[in-house]
Amino acid sequence: MITLTLRTKRVFRAVVRGGLPAGKALRLVLSECTQNDGPRIGIKVGEPKGTDQPVLHEGVPVTWVSAGVLEAHDGCTLDLEIEGFKGLGIGPGLPRAEHEIRSYGHARRETWHH
Repeated sequence: MITLTLRTKRVFRAVVRGGLPAGKALRLVLSECTQNDGPRIGIKVGEPKGTDQPVLHEGVPVTWVSAGVLEAHDGCTLDLEIEGFKGLGIGPGLPRAEHEIRSYGHARRETWHH
């Protein structure tokens, strides 16, 4: 299971409310690997894949997490990171984080309804 910080969910919700192309969503996907940190997580706009899992905030999906991210970062809390001149990214936080768990909502794709 992947957890996003409340701050990250709020930023993603603002982006979604700002408008994305029809049928598109924010997706967390594996991107390049770094020498020290292993696989990085990228933020892309695209159609959710059948294996993606939604992350809900206030009952609305704010992002979809790819199977690769779920596998590589299982049990982590993810947060937005400022990556210098590259902009924003997502980085792993504490494995098996227990803090503020009530603010996080997750649902399997097959149980979420439009």
